[in-house]
Amino acid sequence: DSLRVMHPAMLANSRDNGGDSTPDEDQGLIRCICDIDDDDGFTIQCENCLVWQHAVCVNIDQDNVPEEYLCEKCNPRKLDVKVGLQKAIAEKVVGVVFA
Repeated sequence: DSLRVMHPAMLANSRDNGGDSTPDEDQGLIRCICDIDDDDGFTIQCENCLVWQHAVCVNIDQDNVPEEYLCEKCNPRKLDVKVGLQKAIAEKVVGVVFA
């Protein structure tokens, strides 16, 4: 299996266009540490439970996408929810992109 990083809406399009994705892999459920379920366009999927999380909330940017990703429930670790939420809101509201 390869790491899945994309916009969940793109998954639906790939299935509609004959993509080889399976519904189980591409369920599109966003369960992020920030408790916001809006798609910000850059999400990462847990390889174990298949939920999507905002990359910015879990300290991932375009330059540091891991080979494998596990969410905070499948791989318990300390994540700063406040910082993730602030970044998510800043990107959504004012278009600030954190690199």
